[in-house]
Amino acid sequence: MKYKQKKNYGITLIALVITILILVILAGVTIATLKGTNLFNNAIKAKEKSDYEAAKEAMNIKLSAIEADYEMHGNGEAKLQFTADKLCEDDDIEYMHTEGKKQASIAKITLGKNATKIYTKLRKYKYEFEINDNIQIASIDGKKVEDGEQKSFTINISKDENVESFIVSINGENEETYTDSYNKKIEKDTKITIKATPKSGYSVTKGTGSFIVEKDENINIKTENAIITNFDYTGAVQEWKVPTTGIYRIECWGASGGNNLFNSVGGKGGYSQGYIHLNEDQSIYLAVGGAGFGDGTHTYRQGGWNGGGNAKPDNDGNTRQASGGGCTSITYTLIGDGQLKNYEAVKDKDVLIVAGGGAGAGANSALFGINGGGGGGLIGGSSDTKYQGKQAFYANGGTQTGPGDGIHEISQGRFGCCDVRDDEVAGAGAGWYGGGSGWYAAGGGSSYIGGVQNGTTIAGDVSNGMPTHSGTDTMTGNSGNGYAKITLISIE
Repeated sequence: MKYKQKKNYGITLIALVITILILVILAGVTIATLKGTNLFNNAIKAKEKSDYEAAKEAMNIKLSAIEADYEMHGNGEAKLQFTADKLCEDDDIEYMHTEGKKQASIAKITLGKNATKIYTKLRKYKYEFEINDNIQIASIDGKKVEDGEQKSFTINISKDENVESFIVSINGENEETYTDSYNKKIEKDTKITIKATPKSGYSVTKGTGSFIVEKDENINIKTENAIITNFDYTGAVQEWKVPTTGIYRIECWGASGGNNLFNSVGGKGGYSQGYIHLNEDQSIYLAVGGAGFGDGTHTYRQGGWNGGGNAKPDNDGNTRQASGGGCTSITYTLIGDGQLKNYEAVKDKDVLIVAGGGAGAGANSALFGINGGGGGGLIGGSSDTKYQGKQAFYANGGTQTGPGDGIHEISQGRFGCCDVRDDEVAGAGAGWYGGGSGWYAAGGGSSYIGGVQNGTTIAGDVSNGMPTHSGTDTMTGNSGNGYAKITLISIE
């Protein structure tokens, strides 16, 4: 009989054990091999970095919440002590103390008044954090946290006693004025701009300008005695080269018109001031106006330099005309002899500032005298009005958009000066636009502040409205020749 052998497709217990042993041996060899490769090392580093970043983010979240809580409920308590108390109350905190890992405890502690740091650890992570008195992570496991890893920094701004106030703007917006100090946490990469206003007689020499927040900053705004340059009348344009880059205040006084009979007086010059940023070695040009002239005689009178109107008597013999005062102007460029009338084609680009001149007084020796209009203001002053029978005699000042005019023997002004015709009129005042003339009457020139920041003008007839040239007092209009002054406000 033949026997059919039965095939066994299973495995014995011994074979299974042998297979498992072989797999274990191979796995051990593989792990040992991997440990010596970059792949294994990189995996470990990635895990450590992930844990590190997670721990740092968790701690930063807690510190941000404490910072917000302090802003609302701090009530003047030391910020670091407030933080320590809050951390001790947090169940996620394993310990909190001041001496590294020595005397570790979760109990609340009282910090000394000079304390600048505390140490703490989250239960979930292995790292110990050093927290500084700005409530920021200063180090992790003794390794300093690089500034670039912080999301915000503390900006402290203080000032000396000669700074009236300072303005802080964030990313060019949200300007706020401070009169004492500034202490805030600002996000990294924020642009901060600081501007300061010094007291009279001082210039800001340090602590202003713009910067990008990349670290904690302690800024002290400092002043020195003001750097001032004065400009008297010379009858010619004056070039001034900027000594250092910064913010400057420029001031101009227009010249007055000439006087006449019957105690009639020429209009006084106006005043303009404003602020401008100028760069080192840049040149600007100043044309300081000359005063008009009059002595009550029947004589032709030349107008003051920089646009003042001429005065010409008629054949009557009774007319007595005085000439007008020139304006004081400052420009970026030099065109011709520097007088303002040369800049009409580029007035909106090249002219910084103008102070209007006063008009000359007019008179008829048999009848009356008429006071000239004062320099502007944004609008030049009008003359007095006098009548001969029903005939009125008066003239208006220049404006921001055109010249003044007059009544009877009309002679209009124009940009930068007065009409150059030899009409038998009193001389008007020069300005952004010159005043008009009307035989015995003349108006003042207008001032201009379109090329400066925070500019103001004061008309020549405002009682004690404008500063004296020294800046130590006030006066009603400017008498005589014009004047200009440049003051360094802050270095940049």
